[in-house]
Amino acid sequence: MFILGITGPTGAGKTTISRMFEENGIKVVDGDILARKIVEPGSPALFQLTDAFGKDILMEDGTLNRKKTAEIVFSDPQKLAILNRITHHYIKEEFLKIASEYEGDIIGFDGAAILESDVKDLC
Repeated sequence: MFILGITGPTGAGKTTISRMFEENGIKVVDGDILARKIVEPGSPALFQLTDAFGKDILMEDGTLNRKKTAEIVFSDPQKLAILNRITHHYIKEEFLKIASEYEGDIIGFDGAAILESDVKDLC
């Protein structure tokens, strides 16, 4: 299977290109959706994140407080590296699970941080 990485900064046209591929029968997996899925309450990724950054990154309902997490990690490169190490692993796992169930010859992965992640080795 050929895995096509679709990457670039916000506004670069990733979504437009992804839609074009999908309109032509090529499945595209959205990395942002996977990033939200892997940190659902009770998930191993969320457990590791709270272990690394404390329970303050959780909302009252147990979901990830993305704003609070961003405040913590985007001001500290070492903490950002920890966040990426944890989340990129689980995103890659989820993508591989989806790809293994896909019967096509080409699948796309849409993500802004592909080049900084474990997924780049697949593309």
